[in-house]
This record gives sequence, structure tokens and C-alpha cells, in this order.
Amino acid sequence: MPNGGDRGFWHGEPFTYKRTFAAGTVRLQGMVRIDRQTRTLLLWDVDLRPVPGDRIEIGPASVRLIFAEICALAAAEGFDTMIVSGYRISGAHPDRFIELPFDCRPFRSAPHLVDTTDPT
Repeated sequence: MPNGGDRGFWHGEPFTYKRTFAAGTVRLQGMVRIDRQTRTLLLWDVDLRPVPGDRIEIGPASVRLIFAEICALAAAEGFDTMIVSGYRISGAHPDRFIELPFDCRPFRSAPHLVDTTDPT
């Protein structure tokens, strides 16, 4: 669970998420802002690095996977959108500010359909 416990996203609080790949573990850290009116989760000043002691390089597909997993957590808490922002520290265009919007609605569980028709 994010934040190391059973709670979800809290406005003004730090957020941490770890993801282990075959090559090692990366940790995403950032601060949470919540806009309840637009059902938007904002993760700002995001930092994505290997956990101390690991040396790992991940590609864009792995980064997208991490964001998809966090977006699924956000959708479970009722958010429609997640916006991630921070500065690139490596890859193409280091030191460039990025802001990535994600639509989290597709990650919501579909309601279970119950057949209410009489079988007779």
C-alpha cells in the first residue's frame, strides 16, 4: 500500500511507492495535492530513483507501468485524473520540467453484473 500503511493519498503529505523489477527496485517519492472538486490527484516534485544500494536502469515502458499502478490506486480511491510533475534527472532532456496527466477512470473495477432474470 502507498505511504507504507493502510491509508491512501493525503493532501499535503509525502507519497512513496516502490516497484521491484528483475534488475532491482525503484522508489517513487513526491508530495500529494488533492482537488476533490475535479477528482484530481496531483503528485508533485516527483522523484523516481533506484532504492539505495541498487543500480538499475529502467525504460519508458517500466515508468509507464509504475504510473499505471499508482493510477489504479488513485482510481480505487475515487480519483478520475492523476497529474504527475517534476524535473527530469536523466534520459532525454534532463533538468526539464515535466507534467504528465493520466486518465485513471479505465482502472476502476467494473461493477459486477447480477443476472436478475427468473431462470424458469
